Amino acid sequence: MSLVVSVHVALSQCAEDRHTTNLTDGWMSCNTTLNPQAAMGDSHWIHYDLGFVYNIYAIKVWNLSHPSFIKSGIREAVFSTSMDGTNWTTVDTFTIPKAHYSGKYPGQLSVDLKGVSARHLNITALSNHGGACVGFSEIRIHTQAFSQNDLVLDFKACENGGEYRNIYPGVVGGGIFSGPGVTDNGDGSFNFDADVVGPGSYSVQYKNGPSILKDNVLVLPCGHTDCPDCDNCGGYAQALVDSPNIPDGTYINEQVTAAGQVLTNRDVDFRGAIEVELGQGFEVKQSSNFIAQIRECYVNGTTNSSFESDFSSWYFENRDSDDYEVNFSINNNDSYEGQKSAQIEVVDFNPSTWRVELGQLQIPLEASKRYRAIIRAKSVDAESFHVRIQQSGDPYILVVPSELMAHRPYWEDHILEFDVDENITGTSYLELWVGSSVGTHLFDNIKIIEIE
Repeated sequence: MSLVVSVHVALSQCAEDRHTTNLTDGWMSCNTTLNPQAAMGDSHWIHYDLGFVYNIYAIKVWNLSHPSFIKSGIREAVFSTSMDGTNWTTVDTFTIPKAHYSGKYPGQLSVDLKGVSARHLNITALSNHGGACVGFSEIRIHTQAFSQNDLVLDFKACENGGEYRNIYPGVVGGGIFSGPGVTDNGDGSFNFDADVVGPGSYSVQYKNGPSILKDNVLVLPCGHTDCPDCDNCGGYAQALVDSPNIPDGTYINEQVTAAGQVLTNRDVDFRGAIEVELGQGFEVKQSSNFIAQIRECYVNGTTNSSFESDFSSWYFENRDSDDYEVNFSINNNDSYEGQKSAQIEVVDFNPSTWRVELGQLQIPLEASKRYRAIIRAKSVDAESFHVRIQQSGDPYILVVPSELMAHRPYWEDHILEFDVDENITGTSYLELWVGSSVGTHLFDNIKIIEIE
């Protein structure tokens, strides 16, 4: 839900500059509603009526720090102000860093509205850090100019998190930010492109006259538990790139081999999980951005994982059709990503059992390796579902023996990490079991990837 708050007396946490990990101590929106700033349409938003007109300067945000919802913390957000709550002025779009898994998380100076006069503040979330909802734990609004003497960049980025915009650390204005992946904005803030620099620790410098301040930004690798998945190997169909005019784009595969030309004013990125080979005849012309790098990517063991090709590669079984009334369909109105999701509606059952199955055969799992299964699921009225992974042939070894997952009324990642028995051979199958209660189950973006 979205919320309008009138603030006259501010009560905060007991320990200054910290916030609890309690989910109830904050704001979270899992469904879009009509924004008071009409131009934003249906969106995730929160509106503050400050009660009086103030000059608004620095804003500190404590992002969601509950362990189960840390990825639902707000990321890109539009900040808008108004005198009357009807006519709005958009200030800018800011990036809010992800919180830490800690009750000692100190929050982050994130926004500078530079003294704009307003009674109303509206925050519209454009994205989060990979979760199903959007929110933050706490906000502090400074109504007087604020600056600090140290450069404090207490946030972690993800290599596939893209560009973090308008990072405002609250230092005295007039200087210049510099460092790998850094673009100075000329207003006391900078942008940081984690996807360009890749995983690692990077020094950011702020030079203001003779004063030089430094701090580090840690970029975590894709696939880290705090970050979105890695890119899928084979982002382009071809591993071999051989063209007199290599198009703009990011070419991702386990091996990328190139022998063509990157012409003037191109932007080309080769990412090989194992190898990037630039063969004879490969050439990059002037004024082009070209990067060749080794980056992790994964091969998803499932096909048609987001049901964009409808039922292709999936099977559905109602094993007690005399006892169950079940409808299986592709939902075109509610998806985690893309346009479609799988929908199973259990209308009636007798007795209560787990005999309704959605599955996929031919999942390639190798002996003595470790995998991660990611199932995105949602249900407003059904309680739970089971995940089961088993060897396809004799002796039918159970790889994941029926794990129970609790549903939420919004899209949520259900993640299992498991080791494959050293004796397993051939392929396995994945099944999602429902049927213990009446209700509608939605599934989307189902992945099984090797992690070790």
